Amino acid sequence: MHTLNFVKKLRKHGLLRAGVLSRFRNISDGRWEIDHHDIDGILALFEASFVRLEGEDILDEARNFSQCYLNRTLVQGDYLEPASIRRAIEYVLDHPFHLSIPRFNIKHYLEITSGRSTTTGGNNGIVYELAKLDFNFVQSMHQRELHQVARWWGALGLGKELKLARQNYLEWFMWPLIAAPEPQYSAFRVEMAKPVAFLFLIDDIFDIYGTVDELILFTEAVERWEVESTKRLPRFMKMSFMALYNTTNDIADKVLKKHGWNPIEPLRETWAAMCRAFLAEKRWLTSGNLPESEVYMRNGMISSGVPMSLIHMFVMLGEGNKKETMNLLATLPDLISHSAMIFRLWNDMKNVKVHGKERGDDGCYADCYLKECCDISSSTTSVIENVEEHVVQRLNDAWKKLNAECLFASPYSSSLRTASLNIARMAGITYSYDDVQRPVALRDLACSLLMENIPL
Repeated sequence: MHTLNFVKKLRKHGLLRAGVLSRFRNISDGRWEIDHHDIDGILALFEASFVRLEGEDILDEARNFSQCYLNRTLVQGDYLEPASIRRAIEYVLDHPFHLSIPRFNIKHYLEITSGRSTTTGGNNGIVYELAKLDFNFVQSMHQRELHQVARWWGALGLGKELKLARQNYLEWFMWPLIAAPEPQYSAFRVEMAKPVAFLFLIDDIFDIYGTVDELILFTEAVERWEVESTKRLPRFMKMSFMALYNTTNDIADKVLKKHGWNPIEPLRETWAAMCRAFLAEKRWLTSGNLPESEVYMRNGMISSGVPMSLIHMFVMLGEGNKKETMNLLATLPDLISHSAMIFRLWNDMKNVKVHGKERGDDGCYADCYLKECCDISSSTTSVIENVEEHVVQRLNDAWKKLNAECLFASPYSSSLRTASLNIARMAGITYSYDDVQRPVALRDLACSLLMENIPL
């Protein structure tokens, strides 16, 4: 157990190659030689298998072995005393740590630590109490930040003008909270929630409110970034543009005062690029002609909002004052594109079920892939399974590439790499819905992080 836990920790920080796991396999028949009573060790192997890179087949095999073993253990009931062991297995299978929101795991692991003593150190009462105090203290800080975001949105007045648009400031706030939850980023989280709010607002303008002709004018206004260009816009678009314009300029001014450079050009361009991507999707919907799947994906990564968000995060954290780094970010590098692809694929898997015709269904990657790659003469079930298998494979490949960007030497800071990783982790929660199309996982996450403290 100690060895596998050590492997997991080293792997998490990119300090160990996957080949070391070969020592746990029988050379002659390839079987895994792990004590089957060692549940903690197999859990560690399962967790380590998610920090995988391209070409590391042994980690894929480790995941398959450990996942099958843990599922079989749950069914057969072997080695599940005390009961907290069953809870730990069920939780890890549903929420592998590397794919989960780190802060979301805190309460669970505190509960496990509280009820279970293991050979890894057992129950440390002082550390446990300090962890609870820390969680509650940081949670109260996050609550105050959320109230600031709510007041800002109310003062804008856009909610009264665009009543059909999503106005869930709790969901907006989750983006910066998940990306950078540490106490030192308090002011950043309040400011970062603002561009996320406009991401949702502009998405709804393109999906619900605007005609193609109006949206062309709106996109041109954002590209020019001039107040004069709003004269031909309808009232709701004019108000939305002015709010975006003033808020973005205000963010740029704050960055200038704090960090000594004006980021308005890269910020403006992120909004222009996103509006162009939304406009392309609107045209596909209106014409009924879906593009090739790779054309859709390149556009969809931008319309996911991830590039816009990460570039805003980068400059707001004061890390964009190097021209060469900003130029690199503008090319949609792997650190951003793989996180955006994960977000887009998760979005598209839920898009039809959640939004449907009512919100403006702009098609999805699976539709484009189905159109160009699948044999329509096959059974419906077979076709759907093939598409799902392809999407899951692309998700796995994107995670492997994102892992490489985050684990090893990079021109980007650790804070930006962590933010990119956390945004990708958020995708599975953001697009997990219940039977009546409510974002149940995101709602539960928000309640856990913001509303439910830990009793002392």
